[in-house]
Amino acid sequence: MLPSIKAVAAVLEVGRLPDGQLPAALIKSAYRASRRRSVLLVLDRITPAEVDRVLDPLVSQLDRGRGGVIYADHAHDGEVLSVAAKSCRVFASSETFRAQLSSRGIPFHDAADAELTLARLD
Repeated sequence: MLPSIKAVAAVLEVGRLPDGQLPAALIKSAYRASRRRSVLLVLDRITPAEVDRVLDPLVSQLDRGRGGVIYADHAHDGEVLSVAAKSCRVFASSETFRAQLSSRGIPFHDAADAELTLARLD
């Protein structure tokens, strides 16, 4: 179950790159963008611990006055879709998540475009 979420700056699906690596720059952009409001990361085949390892050095450098990132996975799809329906920025990378969003009429952008958009929120 997701924590109570009033508003998020963005919902971002994060999965492995074709080479199996994590999209570290994208994950860091999401954290930087969480200054005013949280960013919901929908994890696709990655764990919160893996994301934490990417973020730990960044978190120690930046101030703690951030909304932060919230982790969810596809097992919480009803809750994730509820949050996505209220968010003005939703980014999807997998066909599964795109289909779920489309079936509910929730507009989304390709996750490949998220890094630039999130940088503007910082």
